[in-house]
Amino acid sequence: MDEKQLNGKDIPLLDNLAANRTFLANERTFLSFLRTALTMFIAGATFIKFFDSAILTWIGWAFIPVAVFTAVAGAVTYHRMKCRILKLEGIIENCPGIMRTLLPWLR
Repeated sequence: MDEKQLNGKDIPLLDNLAANRTFLANERTFLSFLRTALTMFIAGATFIKFFDSAILTWIGWAFIPVAVFTAVAGAVTYHRMKCRILKLEGIIENCPGIMRTLLPWLR
């Protein structure tokens, strides 16, 4: 079987594929959080803009901060899981800050 090196140790192909699936599942979950936040934000803006009912306007205004909270919760969850995965794989010792994880091109 094809073996890869990680910190001087050989890693079997199946373990490497399992780690890749875990990384992809974490990214997929993060994108699901963002999709939910965007949908809630658009629904809130639609309720505010296109409905004259006071209750629907209030529901629309309630959706906006919930959408922001959902996006932040998704980002924090993604960061925590990515750090946990990288620590378990032995790739890193300490986790970088959340902004470094979400925006890796910033130095």
